[in-house]
Amino acid sequence: MEAEDGKTDAVERGFGGGELLKDFDAEPWLLDHAPDAANLPFDPVQPGDDSLLLCLVQHASFLQQGQTHYTSSNIPPVIAADRVTRRFDERVAVENVSFEVAAGEVFGLLGPNGAGKTTTLRMLGGLILPTSGTVRIDGEAYTRANGGALRARIGFLTETPGLWDQLTVEDNLSVYARLFSVPSPDFAAQRVLRLLELWDRRGDRAAVLSKGMKQKLALARALVHDPQVILLDEPTANLDPQTARTVRDLLRHLRDEGRTIVVSTHNLDEAERMADRVGLVSARLIAIGQPAVLRREVFGRRLRVRLLPSARPLQDFAGVVSRQGAHDVRLDGNELSMVLDAPDAGTPAIVRALVDAGAEIRAVFEDEPALEDVYMKLLSRQA
Repeated sequence: MEAEDGKTDAVERGFGGGELLKDFDAEPWLLDHAPDAANLPFDPVQPGDDSLLLCLVQHASFLQQGQTHYTSSNIPPVIAADRVTRRFDERVAVENVSFEVAAGEVFGLLGPNGAGKTTTLRMLGGLILPTSGTVRIDGEAYTRANGGALRARIGFLTETPGLWDQLTVEDNLSVYARLFSVPSPDFAAQRVLRLLELWDRRGDRAAVLSKGMKQKLALARALVHDPQVILLDEPTANLDPQTARTVRDLLRHLRDEGRTIVVSTHNLDEAERMADRVGLVSARLIAIGQPAVLRREVFGRRLRVRLLPSARPLQDFAGVVSRQGAHDVRLDGNELSMVLDAPDAGTPAIVRALVDAGAEIRAVFEDEPALEDVYMKLLSRQA
């Protein structure tokens, strides 16, 4: 399997040996402390499993520090990326990206495939280092001394998480919890199984699960060590609408608990449902803010009036609202869309004028262009 920089993905090589972490900018002392596969009764590594690599790097660094368990108590979860750039040979995957995510916030990284979202997440999670710039967790940049402690706070759902197919659902989580040295790993596994409604499938092998169930199991694995910082790459991929809603509700619950959450997706509609703020990326950060604010900045505030069918041409009503001060009036089926200089004050006058002109109004609401339209508009400005 090829990694983003064209090198062979290190996680395919197994636990033992110095090559495990070599391609991920690991410090030399980490290479001497990777857990040995002989300690586990099965082949634990699946291709492409960055979340497992995160666990291994974490495990090795804690052994180096002489610690025996992980804790996230009294550590405020805050993420900051400062002018981060990542190059793979001549290709620039991420260029000069800066943003911060506060505790108790869901932040969405939005953009098409190849925009640099996954690379950004991997830098936030400490899996790869930026070519330039700095990533900080709670004000601390990743270093040899603190890397393990910082990674202990992170739960990472990768786009291709890689589960242990021959293990049961519950054993997948219990083993992963043990790799993180979680106290009471079996209890931790049971907690997230119930949280994600997987308890009834706990005895099934992962190989027999549907794509959607595997995605839920991968999310459970990202949460099993109770992380304070949560990085999710396409968390609702392969999920049916009901399960996707369950995941969104879970993210809101975690946010309300004070967790810091970064969600990467190319589904702009889905991101708007999950995120408090969004960052629109295409290698560079194009825009950042609340979706409603970005809409107003790009398209302005538009009023939309939906009319019942009438014998009078819609164009006549367009003239009525224009005389009341509306501009950029657009016709769309039985609807009028317009821009008002003062929407809150001007809307009642628009409604009265239309009714006086014989229009029967079905609904009046603020027009909200799709977030995808906002992204495409901003992207065209960058071209």
